[in-house]
Amino acid sequence: MTSPPSPPSPSKSNGVKSSADGENLNVVIRVRPFVEYEKGTTRVLEVYESFSGTKRNQVIELKNVKGAKFTFDYVLQSNTTQRQVYDACVVGLADKVMEGYNATIIAYGQTGSGKTWTIIGPGLTRSTDPDNEDGSPAQEAVSEELDGVVPRALKDIFNRLDEAAKGGFKYAVKLQFLELYGETIRDLLVPSPTKVTIRDLGGDSEPKVIGATQQSIKSAAEALHILEKGALRRATGSTKMNAESSRSHALMTVYISRQTKDGKVSSKFQFVDLAGSERLKKTGAEGKRKKEGIDINKGLLTLANVISALGDPKKKKGFVPYRDSKLTHLLKGSIGGNHKTLMIACVSPAASNAIETENSLRYANRAKNIQNRAVVNMDASTTDTNALKSQVKALAVELLRVRGVAGASAGGGPFTSGTLASLAGGKDVKDLEETIARSSNASEDKIKKLEKELSDAKLQMYETNIELEHVRSSEKEHKRKIVALSTTVEDSRAELEKVKKEQALSSLARVSIEQKISKNDIDVEELRKALEEERAKTATLVDPSTLPSIDEEKVHDLEEELETLQDKYDVRNLLNFCDVKICTHFETRRQ
Repeated sequence: MTSPPSPPSPSKSNGVKSSADGENLNVVIRVRPFVEYEKGTTRVLEVYESFSGTKRNQVIELKNVKGAKFTFDYVLQSNTTQRQVYDACVVGLADKVMEGYNATIIAYGQTGSGKTWTIIGPGLTRSTDPDNEDGSPAQEAVSEELDGVVPRALKDIFNRLDEAAKGGFKYAVKLQFLELYGETIRDLLVPSPTKVTIRDLGGDSEPKVIGATQQSIKSAAEALHILEKGALRRATGSTKMNAESSRSHALMTVYISRQTKDGKVSSKFQFVDLAGSERLKKTGAEGKRKKEGIDINKGLLTLANVISALGDPKKKKGFVPYRDSKLTHLLKGSIGGNHKTLMIACVSPAASNAIETENSLRYANRAKNIQNRAVVNMDASTTDTNALKSQVKALAVELLRVRGVAGASAGGGPFTSGTLASLAGGKDVKDLEETIARSSNASEDKIKKLEKELSDAKLQMYETNIELEHVRSSEKEHKRKIVALSTTVEDSRAELEKVKKEQALSSLARVSIEQKISKNDIDVEELRKALEEERAKTATLVDPSTLPSIDEEKVHDLEEELETLQDKYDVRNLLNFCDVKICTHFETRRQ
């Protein structure tokens, strides 16, 4: 048979240590197969899938019943095996119990709908079939496939605890088995009735059961044996709808206390097998059975009122009648409290039970709107110790950071960098956790030694604070110097910008001068040409033989002087100057 896909599990919905915003109570519908007296009747339930965006939902609809259509995260069909029920719905809760959360599984439905079969199965203990010639446990293996939620959960939990114990983490497990018959609480772990009462602790805290036995257990087999003996004391009776009808509500609770790497945590796993709702006309109950049926329906009606008060958005923050019934009083933590809760609503597919099935589905539909706020149950001393360790770690990290900023001026202090690095990395914290884990059951001397270590850790943290204050003072002085240096840097940047502007202006002036020089070079060249022309004219007018010899050296000197004055005088002035000089020279020579 193909396993059904896993429904959304409480373990996957929230991976953090607490759910401050709350998470909805998980509801699963289980449709049982037809029983003998229903064979030949019509099936009124139809199950199909629907999608809301990417989310897959399953719709269960009652044929020929107007408006009877309900949507749930998951519906377990009639062919779902006991193993598939556990793997799909309960494994996630077992994970959370091991992390330190409280968890509850509630089986609800009409009488004969398969609640006890789902929670327990055919029985809690069994032996190898003595008829097997070779003594093989063939019958045992077959029976284990029919195990309900409780036997499977106990085996699973003890397997996990034993595996953790191999790493040095010790644990203790206790078992409590109560019956609520009418409004009387009975302890099923003792042969004779004892007085059991409920003490309300006030606020959001769940009530405490006073006078009930909590028996220590060492294995799943021992727990199942004890529960089997208790189940024999539970009130049952025969009705037309069920030959072994439960006439009371049963609450089986497993209390777990264990050491983890984070400290000591405690949790409880509660299994609630509610008595089935009844219609007296159908059950044919009379006398005592009739009174029992009335009491059962009263308790379930009060539970319905609590579910309505918690699940109806219009009644948010209103009064919740937990104390109207001992059943709802006992389930205060499971419904709207500090538990991760799964409700398995068991229904019949037969047309003869259509009214009861519709009522159960409406009941479950309201319950899925309830929000619980579960947190890890950490030991108070462990929480305080972890808080101190976190402070030491944070201070060590801060001191290392400040030393890195302040450098050598911060001083060495009473702690070396290596010690601080160990504290910052949580090395000493982990060592202390391991010591506490191994010494949970130690003698008074060891406990005093641990207390001394804790005191030393507090002193170490105090000394770290003193050194940190000293280093912070040095850090302030360095910050002041950094501010002054930053001001100087800003001034230098402003001066640099000013120089850059002056350089830009100088570059523009240089370009202008270079343009003028280029222009002067052109004018000088024109001057040279004019001079050559004048010389040519003079040569034609004067006989060179009659002229006195020209002093070439003097002319050369004049040319050099002319070149020297290029950069000093305007070209036009320079030209006039040259004309005057040449004319004067020639006049002198003629004379």
